[in-house]
Amino acid sequence: MKKILVTGAVGRIGAQIVRDLIDRGYKVRSFVLKGDPQIKKLKGMKTEVIKGDITDLNSVTKAVEGMDAVIHTAAVMEDRPDWMTDARQFQINVNGTLNVCLAISQNLKKVKRLVAFSSTASYDVFSTKEMPIRETTVRRPISFYGISKVCVDELVMSCRHMYGFEVVVLKPNYCMTGTEIFSPYRVGCVRDVLKLFAGNPKTNMHNPRIKKPLEPLRPFARKSSTLAIPRLPDGSSWTWHPVDIHDMVDATYLALTRKKADGEIFNIAAGERHDWDKVVKEISRVTGEQYIEVPVKNKSCFYFDITKAKKILGYKPKYTVKKMVDSMYRHSQGEDMGYIDAKI
Repeated sequence: MKKILVTGAVGRIGAQIVRDLIDRGYKVRSFVLKGDPQIKKLKGMKTEVIKGDITDLNSVTKAVEGMDAVIHTAAVMEDRPDWMTDARQFQINVNGTLNVCLAISQNLKKVKRLVAFSSTASYDVFSTKEMPIRETTVRRPISFYGISKVCVDELVMSCRHMYGFEVVVLKPNYCMTGTEIFSPYRVGCVRDVLKLFAGNPKTNMHNPRIKKPLEPLRPFARKSSTLAIPRLPDGSSWTWHPVDIHDMVDATYLALTRKKADGEIFNIAAGERHDWDKVVKEISRVTGEQYIEVPVKNKSCFYFDITKAKKILGYKPKYTVKKMVDSMYRHSQGEDMGYIDAKI
């Protein structure tokens, strides 16, 4: 497989995949939404650019023609624009994926494999109570984005059965690029997470005995941007499990090239969990920024079993907490650490 189509080619993941494949000697075609200002991410890359709309079957079919494989990353993520409706997000994420499958079905003599991007939002890390989260974990999304990704999972696997092309599904969790590791671990994020999830009985953060989950944060109302460790009564902190874009790109290449990956779904996350205590202290050590501890009563803890990806794909995540913080800090200081910012 030497000719690869990447949809969503100027997204946070897509642009990095395009560059990686070019560096590996592939001929890459980049499918980009007409008028997307992020097309400047592709400047200087030796890639063919086709502009179109993922919800338009004709333009998708044109993009797929002559390709050996498709990496489908195009989607509207959780933090969609305010003006976007549920229906439009569904149309882009699900109907767009259907168009990719239909376009491949018309080019079966050429296209051999589809690597489709789903998301751990299909389980919903804030609703599932099974830890670690495995590929077999029951999917109970509590967001429309998560619902759309459940549909994507079923759609691509059904089309694999119907049309006979190979399919590999990747489920990344919070793929970080640029300087993004410095954004969430702050008082404002703690407050937002509690506000969104602690009062919702459908979530794993909800505790009916805790009537006012935001009350402990009142003294920190004016410290939204301050680095913070949410400290639980038992002395522990929250635990999340993101992935660095470099590890995500490596997983994508493995999904594209490993024959035995066909028909499989893989969770993709870092090699170690991100305990807030550890991450915040590492950020503080590297940047010199002071941090505070904020008392919380509601627990936020989710992490993934990536054994399947390691065993079948040969996935070997390299970016530890220490390496992510160090690399993203050096990127912020102007060093070339291989990151393409989510938005430029």
